[in-house]
Amino acid sequence: MWGYIDETVVKPTDKKDADKYAQAFKTWMKSNSKIITWINNSIDQSIGVQLAKFDTAKEIWDHLKRLYVQSNFAKRYQLESDIMALKQNNMTIQEFYSAMTNLWDQLALMESDQLKVVKAYINQREEQRLVWFLMALRDDFEGLRGGILHRTPLPNVESVVSELLAEEFDSRLIPICQIRVFSPLLHLFLLLLLFKEENLKGGLGSVTMNVLFANKKFIGKYNVQN
Repeated sequence: MWGYIDETVVKPTDKKDADKYAQAFKTWMKSNSKIITWINNSIDQSIGVQLAKFDTAKEIWDHLKRLYVQSNFAKRYQLESDIMALKQNNMTIQEFYSAMTNLWDQLALMESDQLKVVKAYINQREEQRLVWFLMALRDDFEGLRGGILHRTPLPNVESVVSELLAEEFDSRLIPICQIRVFSPLLHLFLLLLLFKEENLKGGLGSVTMNVLFANKKFIGKYNVQN
């Protein structure tokens, strides 16, 4: 049926053989009407009303194409604006990556099929995504971000996210001080904190703890923020 849209199947015009022409015209009109019905059933009713003035599927298709090419540019503008405005702020790395990926995927849907298979374009797109992602990170990751910018070749976004997740995890466990704990009760207390991943709030402020095994003895690591 696509031939009726790109006009590889043309409307019959040869009337030398009246019977042959009548049959060919009837077949063409039947298929053309079927495609028009399909189009009308696939779009909003308010748009369908505007299509009544067109006689062929080709005319309708060209009209819709002109409308939505313009709309796609506006959509692309909005998506790129949203990407530039998106910042990590209080989001975790995983939350931020998911939010950014959602916008990237919407933008990718607007790419032409020809571009999607061009290696140079794919590389450029991935580099642009990396730039967007790094620019929007919190200053907490400035050290890692600076190191990534000076790498040759540049890593892909997935590799960077993996590094950032590790950095984010480590930053919650790096202790301000380390102590050996000898009390069995404190051992149990620390284990409960580790598995429940809770913060204690009291006289010591916010406490984050991690427990490691060393020579069959517990070594407690904690970060105290008053």
